[in-house]
Amino acid sequence: PHDYENMARSAGFELLRVEERSRDIQIHYNKLAEAVAAAPSLLDRQVPDSLAHNIEAWRLAILEGSITWACFVARKPG
Repeated sequence: PHDYENMARSAGFELLRVEERSRDIQIHYNKLAEAVAAAPSLLDRQVPDSLAHNIEAWRLAILEGSITWACFVARKPG
């Protein structure tokens, strides 16, 4: 999030609120993994398997701290 904060400030924005929300993205990918695992059998089995593999890579990156999530509220003065 610090990169985005720096970019916003350098573009003239005032940050009114910044929240780390890494837990939210972790919850999202966990729910997505559950939905893919329960995918209807009408789908080609390769589709859910491929999605599950990609989701797992995202989940590992989140757990390792390589991906973060944040919420920003900013305004441009003037």
